[in-house]
Amino acid sequence: MTIKIEQSDMQSVEQLTGKNQLLLTMIPNATSWVKANLANKSNTLSFSSEDELIEQLGIGLSGTSIIALQGSNLTLEIKKLMEMSIEDILTLLADETSAQTSATTFAEIAKRYHLITNDELSIVGQFLQDNSITVPVGWWTGLKETIECYQSLIYVEKTLKQKSHVRADAINWGLTRAQTLAEFARYYCLYLHLHKHTQGDLVQINALVEQLVHVVLSNLDCPLVAYELNPANLQQAIIQRYESGSKLGFSCLTSGLLCVARNINLTNADRINEEATIYLKQLQQLLSEQLSTDNYVNQAGSCRHYIYSLPLRTIVLNVNHVGCLSLHSDIPSA
Repeated sequence: MTIKIEQSDMQSVEQLTGKNQLLLTMIPNATSWVKANLANKSNTLSFSSEDELIEQLGIGLSGTSIIALQGSNLTLEIKKLMEMSIEDILTLLADETSAQTSATTFAEIAKRYHLITNDELSIVGQFLQDNSITVPVGWWTGLKETIECYQSLIYVEKTLKQKSHVRADAINWGLTRAQTLAEFARYYCLYLHLHKHTQGDLVQINALVEQLVHVVLSNLDCPLVAYELNPANLQQAIIQRYESGSKLGFSCLTSGLLCVARNINLTNADRINEEATIYLKQLQQLLSEQLSTDNYVNQAGSCRHYIYSLPLRTIVLNVNHVGCLSLHSDIPSA
C-alpha cells in the first residue's frame, strides 16, 4: 500500500519526526502495519499530515486512539501525547518501564499538561458503586465522559456538599434526564445548586430548569475558528462575534444550564429570562476584553480548552475538532 503524507509517498518509518516515530511505537501493531504496507504498493492511502496518520492508526487497528500508560497511571488520547514534548513523553515511558521518575517530576508534568491520573478518575466508579448506580446500557462511558463526570463530582465535593438524602434525590433526578455519564454528573450538580435556592422544592426546581432550558437552547449556535489560536486571535474571534450581534454558544445543553444557573440571581422566577440575557451579554463583553491565560488539549483528545483565570471566576471555552468555538464552563470563585 502506498502511504501518502501531504501528497508525497512515504518511504520509511524513519522519515517521520522523532516524536511521531515514538508515538508509533506506543500504538499496538502500528509500526509493523506501516512497514508491511510500505512494501505493498497495490493501494494508496492518503493523509493530510503525519499527525493525521498517527491519529488514525489506533482507530484503524484497534478501534480506539486511547493510550494506556499503566506504569505512569495514566490513560490519554493520542492527540494529548502529540501536545507533549518528546522529553516529557520519554519521562512518562521511563516511569512505565523502570519507575525511576520521581513523584516531583511526574507532578510537574501532570500540572503542565493538566493530566488526571487513573486513581483520580476512579472516583467516578467509586461514586457509582457507593450510590448503587447502574449505568444504562446506552450511555457512552468513554474517557471523555469519565473525565467530565470526575470534574463535576470534584466541584460538588468542594462547593455543593449536601446531606445524603439530598444527594440521593439529585442522583435520581439526574438519572431521569441524562443520556450520558457526563450529562448525568452535570444534572447532579444542577439539582444540588438549585436546591440551595429553592429550599429543595422540586416544583420550583423543575420550573427553573424549564426556563433555563429555553434560554440555553436559544444559545447553542457556535462560530467556526481555527483549532489552535493564540490569545490575541481568540480574542479577535470573540470580538467579531460580539460586534456582529451574535452570542457565543454553549458546548451543550447541560454545560449551558450550569453556566447560567451559577451566574444569575435565581430568587425571582419571573426575571430568569431577563437575568440570563444580561449574563450572556456581560459575559461576551468580558471575554472580548480579556486574553486567555492558558490552553491545552483535553486528555480525551476531544477538544482544545482555552482558560480564563480571572479574579472572580474561571471560564473555559472549547474548540472541538471541526473548529466550533463554544462556552464550556463559567465557575464563580468560591
